[in-house]
Amino acid sequence: MKQHSDLIRFLSDIKVTSDGTVPMSNLEHSDIFVSELYEPEYSVSVLAIMTLSYINNGEFEEVSTPVHPETITGKVLSSDLSTYAPEVYLLTRLIVLETFSLVFSIHERRDNLRYVSKRDIARVKNNINYLTDYLGTEDKYLNMIEPLRNIHVSLGYIEHQIDVIISSGRGR
Repeated sequence: MKQHSDLIRFLSDIKVTSDGTVPMSNLEHSDIFVSELYEPEYSVSVLAIMTLSYINNGEFEEVSTPVHPETITGKVLSSDLSTYAPEVYLLTRLIVLETFSLVFSIHERRDNLRYVSKRDIARVKNNINYLTDYLGTEDKYLNMIEPLRNIHVSLGYIEHQIDVIISSGRGR
């Protein structure tokens, strides 16, 4: 499957333990944004771990066209988020990894969807809520909220249709 090289680079060096936890030891914790409503979860699903291994094993053919500038990946890559708020940047990458994993599995590896739980999707939606809460406090990042809200809505559809999506792939 062909993918933008920018997207592959954006995701490929995410460090994840075998249980899906993302180590935070190299990030400074003193200035992490505290939301009154949401607590970020720095972990990923089994599906995301599998997809990350596909990425790191070179199973995607990279194309050199840039990602669309209106996607969350495009907006993040053209911002200073990675240096201004590294922990938020990491959380954004985890959200992109999870959503990419879902879309890739729906289209290419439907059998892998058995590793998705509604709890996994709820975690990603919670992380999006936390992220948009943070982004709303920084004028320079306000343009990132809309694509994240669109992802949130799409995840809601997937969350409530995952059983149908999985069973529709069994007849192929």
